[in-house]
Amino acid sequence: MDTATQSRSGNFRFHFCANPPDSHTSPEIQTVSADQSQSVVEQIYQRLLHRNECTVQISGLPVKCDPSSLIDLAPEALACRMLWNPEVHGSDGSAFLEFPSRALAESYQKKLDNSQYLEKTISARLGKFLPEDVALYDCKKLVVHGLHWKTRVGELARRFPAAQNIDLRPLSERTDRKRPERAFVTFADAEAALRACDSRHGCVIRKRKLSVFWARKKSNTKDPPVGLIKYLHVSGVRSSVSDADIQSVFPQATSIRINRATGKAWLTYDLEEDCLLDYQNSRGMLLKGRKLKVFLHKSDKSKRFSKEGSGLPTSLTPSYENLEKKFFSPLLMHWRKLNLNLFPDIKCYAAYWIDVSNAELCRQHMITKALPLPEDIVAVFLDADHIFDLVQLEMAVTQALLHNQADCMVTRELATEVIYCLSPTRTLSRALNTFSIQSTTKRLLILLIDLRKTEDIVTCDTYATLEAMVRGTPTDPDLLKQLDETRRALLVNLYGITAPEIDLIDKSVNPHESLRDSILTRMGVRDLCRV
Repeated sequence: MDTATQSRSGNFRFHFCANPPDSHTSPEIQTVSADQSQSVVEQIYQRLLHRNECTVQISGLPVKCDPSSLIDLAPEALACRMLWNPEVHGSDGSAFLEFPSRALAESYQKKLDNSQYLEKTISARLGKFLPEDVALYDCKKLVVHGLHWKTRVGELARRFPAAQNIDLRPLSERTDRKRPERAFVTFADAEAALRACDSRHGCVIRKRKLSVFWARKKSNTKDPPVGLIKYLHVSGVRSSVSDADIQSVFPQATSIRINRATGKAWLTYDLEEDCLLDYQNSRGMLLKGRKLKVFLHKSDKSKRFSKEGSGLPTSLTPSYENLEKKFFSPLLMHWRKLNLNLFPDIKCYAAYWIDVSNAELCRQHMITKALPLPEDIVAVFLDADHIFDLVQLEMAVTQALLHNQADCMVTRELATEVIYCLSPTRTLSRALNTFSIQSTTKRLLILLIDLRKTEDIVTCDTYATLEAMVRGTPTDPDLLKQLDETRRALLVNLYGITAPEIDLIDKSVNPHESLRDSILTRMGVRDLCRV
């Protein structure tokens, strides 16, 4: 007789009594059973191929996007899967629309690519977004994506009557009401799961079209104790906070690493109990007048800065099997190292592109922080029309680091502080509109500021992925010095260089250096201006 019980966590677990397999089954029956299993595996493989063919990935989504509004982009889509960022309580910038046929998917891919959605430019592409190896999946378990936060287990049980177990977060733990929930549904055998996937994919619960697919298997191999780290991620840290200040709030931490440019800190622990204790005691804690936000993490060191955890859409993450995590100089990829004499431990690199065709997409990834970068590397995207020498960048980065060190930054982040330091005036909005990347940018400069103070170079994945993101022609940064009349007039008007000064510059031995000195002077005395 079938029974149903409720666990302490609020999840319902369904138990079905079944007769144990007979150990004296004849060889003929065993052969038939093996053939049936092989047939099910082949059918699952065909479903994998079909799902990849009929899926369109959408990138560049705004943070406020949710599954209900996203499905309006493609009313004929069966379902959608959205990546969620809990730190910003919104979209991670990427989602997957699943269609009934490949022809329909191709039609919507062409329609949505480079289109406008919620005042943002989005991109769409086809590809293999799911692994096609059946061995990676649990053939008896399905995962349901896109559930409404009010969804109850009973609603899922009515859609999946053959389920043995349904795992869904308790309602009391669903504090983020916009976040799409997911549930795991387990069946008695693979055939029942296959029938449920075919019949329930795209079904509607609480006006949400649900994506149903096989769940990935959990790894049976346990990492050695040395490889596991337990750490807290703390945001909202002032640049004047020291390690001792952090230690006073988190006394059990064994190591503390503060990134003052981003206002974040990482705290590692030897014991999970100590980590949980500090996490519970630090809720709502104030440090130097600023409220701290603390997030609990537990991961493997080797996966800490992996591409899967970077929030980067798959379309911007190419594969480089032949590189094998090697290190190499950025100069091979047109990256130029800048000299920061006052900060020798901090490394800074610049790259230059012309004829850029996807500036708006790059801008959206910069705003939503969906870049393939570790925590300690800051990226600055600049419009190169008002920059004609790398010394400008060196001075702006040095000024921004000095402001950060003295806890007197005008902006909230190091990237925007660099843009502010490039401007000859104190008007932040004017600096952002002039020097930051815009949707019409054709000449793009990318600055990478490595704050780790440990290695002279970074892994090739960081540079290679950024290069794959920009659709343009990589060019030697020294070509910035080649000024035409239009760019020269822009610089003269922007920095307020007078006609007598221009005459002296033209008559000098080195007009380029004279013009550069005039610009650097105006950048240096910016704080003395009233505008």
